[in-house]
Amino acid sequence: MEDLENTLNITERMYTKIEKKLGILTDNGLNVLLNKLTDISSDRMESGLVEYEGLQNIVKLFDVLTIERESTVGNMLVVNNWELINKVVFDNKSNQSAIEYWLYRGMLNDLAEIIDEGYRYGMGGKEDFETKLLKQFLFYLNSIYVKIN
Repeated sequence: MEDLENTLNITERMYTKIEKKLGILTDNGLNVLLNKLTDISSDRMESGLVEYEGLQNIVKLFDVLTIERESTVGNMLVVNNWELINKVVFDNKSNQSAIEYWLYRGMLNDLAEIIDEGYRYGMGGKEDFETKLLKQFLFYLNSIYVKIN
């Protein structure tokens, strides 16, 4: 079996330059973002909030992706290796159909619920850095083309 890679192409193609705002145009910037998201998830878990696992799963997904920035295809997530995503993100408790649903819709819903929970508990004001970051990240995820192989 050939070695298949799950890939995320990151290019500054959106008119909003959301990739630059998130700082993901470099490996270091992407690592900083993933660390911030991990901290947000951990803080929410330790605070007794219930919406944090989806964010943990998104970070796990990004950890298994090969990042390409020299591509001309725009922002695209290409999934070739279902087994790896199932193993790392879902502890081998999922299947291709469920993972496909999560990639197209579930992770967006998870992130939206995390943002909504913040508003419900008074953390979603205009000046709230965490909420602003999560909303920018949700916008970015909405702009990614997902290609399933």
